[in-house]
Amino acid sequence: MASGLSLWEYVLLAFSIAFFTGFVEELVFRGILQGGAVNALGERVGLLGVALVFAFLHMGWLSMLDMVFVFIVGLLFGLFVLKTGSIVGASISHGLTNVVLFMVMPYT
Repeated sequence: MASGLSLWEYVLLAFSIAFFTGFVEELVFRGILQGGAVNALGERVGLLGVALVFAFLHMGWLSMLDMVFVFIVGLLFGLFVLKTGSIVGASISHGLTNVVLFMVMPYT
């Protein structure tokens, strides 16, 4: 992804990926959208609807398998947020997953 970076630059990149894909996406999807959808439509429909939107926004990878996987992950994160009342766990999980996916896996 970014060859030739110093250790500090890799750490900064990892933090940026974790923050912007973990915290920000979870704040938007599970915090704001899911919160509003659940209040307006009920838990089941709100959870499913936000997970579907989350999955469809990953269609840029052009993989139906990826979209199904992201839908399932979105459901799991959504359920976790519903049960705990917090986006912290989902944010950390989301951010760490993306750091591994984009910064570790390309080198294995």
